[in-house]
Amino acid sequence: MIANKVRAFGKQMEELMKKRGLSFRQLDYKTGISASYLNKFATGKRKPSIEKMEIIAKGLNVPPEYFDEYRVKKAKECIERNPELANIVLEELRQKEKAKTEGKSQAG
Repeated sequence: MIANKVRAFGKQMEELMKKRGLSFRQLDYKTGISASYLNKFATGKRKPSIEKMEIIAKGLNVPPEYFDEYRVKKAKECIERNPELANIVLEELRQKEKAKTEGKSQAG
């Protein structure tokens, strides 16, 4: 299931903070988002908005797409605006899976 492969925003944020040697207070200074609020994201007590993820990404010097949850939220937002896209994407995925399955059965 795809959801199991999506890493939590807070975990990814903390990993980057550790790599860059940043404390919550230092990231607060870089982003303008309070250290206590950042800590709530890290612990999963709060879910950041797309806008907050973009600000944090900039403070951590990565593109916002680095974060799994950002990509999921952006995709969901796109599909909510254009529901017909969900059916198109699902059909393409079904076709790819069918082709892959047929290729394996012919090879075996």
